[in-house]
Amino acid sequence: VRLVGILIFLYIIKKFDFYKLFTFKIRKQYIIISWLFIAYIIANIELSDFNEVKVITIICMIIEAMSIGFFEEMVFRGTILPLFLEKWGKSKRGIFFSVFVSSGIFSILHLSNLFTGELPIAVFSQVIYTCIIGIAFSALFLRTNKNLLWCCLLHGFYDMASGFGDFSKVLNVNQEASKELVSIAPYLINICLFIPLLIYSLFLLRKVE
Repeated sequence: VRLVGILIFLYIIKKFDFYKLFTFKIRKQYIIISWLFIAYIIANIELSDFNEVKVITIICMIIEAMSIGFFEEMVFRGTILPLFLEKWGKSKRGIFFSVFVSSGIFSILHLSNLFTGELPIAVFSQVIYTCIIGIAFSALFLRTNKNLLWCCLLHGFYDMASGFGDFSKVLNVNQEASKELVSIAPYLINICLFIPLLIYSLFLLRKVE
């Protein structure tokens, strides 16, 4: 579904020359600006035992992770954020407003995970830190001269890094775990770990014209 969405988006920006709104050439300074983003990708890597995992499954996971990154960036940083900036982005306050609102929409849509069997506390935690991630990618998008490709790649790599750990979760399902009381502490700690990313992103936004 996401791959189809990506193809539709690419057709639209080609058909109406929207590609002129973005840049796609990756420069060295983008890597320097993105140092903290890259650190979060590395920290998000969850390795597991792949002996029982089929190669085709790993390939599908990688494709899915990258397609999530590309699709979500095309929708939120490639479409929604520019629309908001067109309307409100004439001032510094308007830029921050556009970034926060578009990131808020991005995070709220993750409430749909409540219908996939995820624990409510896990979903609400995800909503908070995905809002921070949305702000981070918005700041990166604006500071790299609207380089949509760079944001898509980083987002895809971030999702792919955590995707490897899902294999161990599937292979080692503990039926008794759902009966135990869930501690809120790990989720609060997880949210706090994203605070440095939020601070750095706000710092990047300060210099956006």
